[in-house]
Amino acid sequence: MADKERPHLPRLSEEFKVCATAYVLGIGTGAGFLMAWYTSTLWGWGLYMTSLTFFHATEFMLTAYYNREVLSYQSFLLTNGDEYKYAALGSWIEFWVEYLFFPSLKGSSLVILLGFATVLVGHYFRVMALVHCKKNFKHIIAETKAPDHQLVTDGVYSICRHPSYFGFYWWSVGTQLLLCNPFCVVGYAYFSWRFFAERIPYEERLLLEFFGDEFRKFKARVPTRIPFIA
Repeated sequence: MADKERPHLPRLSEEFKVCATAYVLGIGTGAGFLMAWYTSTLWGWGLYMTSLTFFHATEFMLTAYYNREVLSYQSFLLTNGDEYKYAALGSWIEFWVEYLFFPSLKGSSLVILLGFATVLVGHYFRVMALVHCKKNFKHIIAETKAPDHQLVTDGVYSICRHPSYFGFYWWSVGTQLLLCNPFCVVGYAYFSWRFFAERIPYEERLLLEFFGDEFRKFKARVPTRIPFIA
C-alpha cells in the first residue's frame, strides 16, 4: 500500500491521556482498598495498590490546584524515568514470585503495618510540601530564579529542609514494606538515597545563588532528615 493510502491514526491528545490515566488510577485506588479490606492474604498488596495510585493522582491534583501554569500529563509523575518503571516492575516480580513460592515471607502483619505507617508519613510530608510551596513547587529543578520565587521555610519546611524529597524517600521505602519485599526494601532505600544524594547538593547550589545568606542560614538550621544527607 502506498504511503498516501495508509490510514494515519491521530496522536492521543493530552486531555485524553489525562482522563484515561485518572480513570485507571481511580479504579486502582478503589480496587486496592477493597482487596486490603476483604482479603486476608493479599491485604498488603491491596494497601500497596491504593498507596501507589493515590500518590500519583494527588501529584496531578495538587499541581492542578496550586500551579496550573505548569500542569501537564507529566504532572502524574508516571513518566518519571526508566529507572522508576524498572524499580516498580522489579518490586511486582519479587512480590508475586515470593507470594507463590515463599508465601511465609508475605504474612507479617507487623511489617505491613509498619509499611503503611511509613507510607502515610512520607505521603503527608510530600503533600504538605506542595501545599506550602504552592507556585514555588516544580517537579523539575528551576535553574533560573523567577521574579516571584520565594524561599519557603515554614510549615513542614521548618522540620526538614526538603520535605518533598524526605516524603518521597520514606514513601518509596514504605511501599516495599507493605509488600514485604526484603530485596526491594534494601534496593529502594539505597537507590532512592543515591538519587537524592546527587540531586539535593545540585539544587542547593542553585538555591544558594538565588537566596544567598537566607538559604545558608536555613540550611544550617534545618536538616534534610534523609539518612546520611546532611
